[in-house]
Amino acid sequence: MDDEKHKQILIEKYLSAYNSFDIDRMLATLHDEIEFRNVSGGVINAHASGKEQFRRLAEHGKTLFLSRQLTVRGYDLEAEPATVNIHFRGSLAFDIPEGASKGETMEMEGRSEFSFQDGLIRKIVDIS
Repeated sequence: MDDEKHKQILIEKYLSAYNSFDIDRMLATLHDEIEFRNVSGGVINAHASGKEQFRRLAEHGKTLFLSRQLTVRGYDLEAEPATVNIHFRGSLAFDIPEGASKGETMEMEGRSEFSFQDGLIRKIVDIS
């Protein structure tokens, strides 16, 4: 299997696990020393170093949405890091004060950057 195909398969496994709230399957695609950052409007609003911190962050993320779906709009697997253009759609699990209500749908466009090491995902940067 070529390198680009392996990267795409890993990313698809990770996204499938994310969409189904399956943290163990997400972790199976990640390097032990995973680095994760979520960047919104140029500000880092979430960060995890290592699988245990990532697990805790993912467990918290499960509480935010009743359902969620990341849909791939396009891949650039030749770049380093590999870039995936993504559409996010999620149904809120709680009311936001002076904002959206529980059950309301949020949608946004963004991209995720993936770096790899030892055949696993080593770094993820989500940017919206």
